[in-house]
Amino acid sequence: MPYRRYSGKSSNRGREIARQHIEDAKRLTYELGGTDEDVKRWFFSLESSKLNLILKKYGQKYGAEKEEYARSTYSRWKSGRTHMSGTVAERFFNLLPPIMPVKDKFRLVESLWNHVGPSKKILIKVGTGSQIEEILNKVSEEVSKLTTEWIVPDEIARRFHWLAQDDSTIYQQLMSHLKLREKELGKEVLKDQIPQLKAKFTNEIADTTSRISYIIEVGKQLVELRMEGSGDRVEVVEWYPSGGKRKGLAEASSNWWIWLIIGIVIIYFLVAS
Repeated sequence: MPYRRYSGKSSNRGREIARQHIEDAKRLTYELGGTDEDVKRWFFSLESSKLNLILKKYGQKYGAEKEEYARSTYSRWKSGRTHMSGTVAERFFNLLPPIMPVKDKFRLVESLWNHVGPSKKILIKVGTGSQIEEILNKVSEEVSKLTTEWIVPDEIARRFHWLAQDDSTIYQQLMSHLKLREKELGKEVLKDQIPQLKAKFTNEIADTTSRISYIIEVGKQLVELRMEGSGDRVEVVEWYPSGGKRKGLAEASSNWWIWLIIGIVIIYFLVAS
């Protein structure tokens, strides 16, 4: 029975190529900010003229044979019948930013932001004696902070660099777009929520037995307004589940003697046995 013998050299070469594809895929994912699905969708939705331009650039950089293979395989990559290797994806994706319209770059920044943007919970505690205007002012202040006082995560910064391709003007445009988008989102949320919040608390704040909770969501962040008790303070505290109890340092330190007694009892029984 005929058989084919594979040399150790060719087998090692195959493993080396496979390893290289994996490393290239990891590097690409890292460079794009931790996800490349949105970029793939953009690539596979290119109109024929732009796709042809990219394929030509690919051939100029990596050779006619590679271009011919890409052209014949593109439809299978797009349908998912054939997996695009990490090496090929990295090569293609590095050719995309120069031909990408700025509006599409904005969308790719927003897409990643929706995945890795800040996630935070703010709790505002008020009593039934609080003034409604003071409450509304504090809510507006905290929502505004969520959308203006944030640091760009490393993932977003990496995508900025990839999209900008060392163009500082494009980089600043992307940054400005993201900041403006978040600021406008905060304004829209407040415009929609403040009237509802005012109506709810104006109607119910006089009821001293009320326990009201009102949540305003801004993307993956939220501000919760919680009315508990009959005081008149309006304060921002560390968020904790409704119905739970926030343990402060004073309370924690006041319980030290309980643990001391438990420890003495345990030692007594160990010695007695």
